[in-house]
Amino acid sequence: PIAHISDVLLQFPIYTHVLITSKRTVSILIPSLLALGFAKQDWSNKTIAAVGKITTKQLKQHGLPPSIVAREETAEGLITELEQLDLQNAD
Repeated sequence: PIAHISDVLLQFPIYTHVLITSKRTVSILIPSLLALGFAKQDWSNKTIAAVGKITTKQLKQHGLPPSIVAREETAEGLITELEQLDLQNAD
């Protein structure tokens, strides 16, 4: 069975990393999490990774600056950045 998006978002507290792949993702994800009762403080223990400058700008407008920004502004560029991390215990 395919999980409903709210079921996935309700698991937000267990995630250690959040990968933001576009400015559109920001405009959907943040309001969706707020509607489910999550606050900006719930992001404080997460590593936020953004695919590029425009996505980073959108995140910063919400007070959520990413700690990782892909130098090559593509999904592949984001993967390259993530490959440098120890993700053994990441969710």
